[in-house]
Amino acid sequence: MNENVDTSKYAPLILFTYNRIGVLKKTVNSLSENYNIENTELFIFSDGPKDNRNDILKVNEVREYIKSIKKFTKNVTIYEHENNLGLANSIIFGVNKISKQYENFIVLEDDLETSKYFINYMNQSLIRYKNNLKVWSINGMGINKSLLEFLDSYPYNSYFTYRSSSHGWGSWSNRWSQAIWDNNHIIKEIFKFNNYRNFLKGGRDLRDILIQQLNHNNDSWWIKWHFTVSKNRGVCLAPKYSHVSAQTDSGGTHIREYMTILDNDLSKSKQDISFPDTEDVNSKIAKELSSIFVSKYASNIKTPRLFSGNENIFISLLEYVGFLIKYVEAKYTVSAKVHKIRGFLKHHLGNK
Repeated sequence: MNENVDTSKYAPLILFTYNRIGVLKKTVNSLSENYNIENTELFIFSDGPKDNRNDILKVNEVREYIKSIKKFTKNVTIYEHENNLGLANSIIFGVNKISKQYENFIVLEDDLETSKYFINYMNQSLIRYKNNLKVWSINGMGINKSLLEFLDSYPYNSYFTYRSSSHGWGSWSNRWSQAIWDNNHIIKEIFKFNNYRNFLKGGRDLRDILIQQLNHNNDSWWIKWHFTVSKNRGVCLAPKYSHVSAQTDSGGTHIREYMTILDNDLSKSKQDISFPDTEDVNSKIAKELSSIFVSKYASNIKTPRLFSGNENIFISLLEYVGFLIKYVEAKYTVSAKVHKIRGFLKHHLGNK
């Protein structure tokens, strides 16, 4: 149900942009149609250009545009980086800065369109779970309805999940301040068996994303934030009917090709929110979500046995050993004959 929310307590919106004016205009246009957007403080962080003339021109075009936007929020503050920080560093810098001034915040990147209820959904959720330290993040994006089906008996239009989202999300400063950014710290913690088991609950594809990050093969800030959430046994709220949809853009950092999982019909989003009675993750939804992310990002990996209905410590240990092997192979480019070990794991896990 809707709750009466004091609009003076609305969370600030942090918008990150770089050099893509086309997608940015669609993002801004969708935001301008949000209910109660006029009560929201907007902070725009514009990343600096790379060292070439074409990029300088694109960034300048973006900056001219954001300065010309007709005011539709409570206030607009623009931060312009002189040099190119990259997406990860830009987001960490911006959220760190705003989170020191406000107790909660909403984050949006320039290739995301929002429903007209996005701001209300985020604020109602942030206020509702402010003091519930089990809840670490509010996801604005749900899963494409063609991929995730809810049982008719499920009575709410929101749900809890182990997986955080980087596609339109919000959190609280007292959670964000605990984020672990140092790779050495993550390596020390992820090799603890229980930490790895909790991390994997968000989807088996997370394993390879983390390995790539730890070996400097990608620049994902989100996988480190997600690790922080899982290490603290946190959960995340997500809408059954998504309030965010991704725009495909070949010049983007991550969303360069069309992905069904990120494409949502925003006309189906709901104004009224029905929250779950408890913060427990529904095991059937968790299993379904895990299967979706595995099939999308690593189609030949089976659903983690954590959700197979017959979880046991032996299977969990095998999955853990599989992670260790993958990490060592990636880090040291191991070419030794490990096929017997991997064959054993494949037999039990359906692993690569």
